[in-house]
Amino acid sequence: MVVADNNNYYQDDNRYSYDNNHQKKSSHVDIQKIQCVNSNINVNGIDITQIPEDGTATVAANEAAGPEAANTQNGNGLADRINFDKNLLNICVNLNENEQGLPEEEEPIILRPDGLLTAEWWQWITDIPREINPLLDETGEDCAVDQQGQVWFLAGTPGDTEADGIIIGDAERQCTIPEGKKILFPIITAACLELTDAATIRDLLGLDPNEPIPEAQLEEGLRLCAESIIDTVDLLEASIDGKEIPQSKLKDFFRVQSPLFTMTLRADNPFDIPPESSFPGIPQRSISEGYWVLVKGLEPGEHTIEFTGGITGVFETHVLYHITIE
Repeated sequence: MVVADNNNYYQDDNRYSYDNNHQKKSSHVDIQKIQCVNSNINVNGIDITQIPEDGTATVAANEAAGPEAANTQNGNGLADRINFDKNLLNICVNLNENEQGLPEEEEPIILRPDGLLTAEWWQWITDIPREINPLLDETGEDCAVDQQGQVWFLAGTPGDTEADGIIIGDAERQCTIPEGKKILFPIITAACLELTDAATIRDLLGLDPNEPIPEAQLEEGLRLCAESIIDTVDLLEASIDGKEIPQSKLKDFFRVQSPLFTMTLRADNPFDIPPESSFPGIPQRSISEGYWVLVKGLEPGEHTIEFTGGITGVFETHVLYHITIE
């Protein structure tokens, strides 16, 4: 299995780097690649010179080669300084052999999706009527509902049974996907909405239960709400064609939070949220968070994607997809 960013391909499960394309704050150079070389972090071959504790990495990048470039220091001359979000840089670990880092044969590539894409997933799943919603699908007959664009969305389960106080959801589905589509699935995810989760947001912000949420604090409250749920997740498993993604890598690299976005719940929503709490038909500002995987490059033929996510003693979801690419 190849685990990579959108530019790099690594066969070794100990070599990971991830996409910064959507999160670059400023740059005058086209960053083609982030890779590990001889235990140093490099951007286009230029070493990262500093990784401070505030979560940013300062990078000196030369736009030209030759003696003049070699003499540039401290951000002068041809050197640009570029700030990256440290969480998205995801420093490469445990470097070993395979110097080129390129696969010798075609295998699926496992990517960390952008937060915007996970927000689109939430808008997709909440817009579909309950009777044909893929979250509640037990066989896969609703797998193709409202699929658009170059990314095919798969779904988990909201949990439909209770055993020993634990909410459990389990499904085995058949799904046919056109060749060339990327595939996005949540191992486990949660979203917080400004009206539906107002009481939780007030509590996390330390506000009076009857006090309106200040506009300036709403986004912070939504983020705290989503984080507080996903912080408790301790069950994480995912495999492609029987090859598992190591749990440590799932926890370290595949947790994704969305930006602020708008979501509208239906009266017949798949989560069984009653109308007095779901505010059906009213757009709500939202933030989601979870563990997400984006799969690229599945060859035509038969494949499996299987994942389990949950919180011990509270909730567990498991789905097995039998996928035909054609």
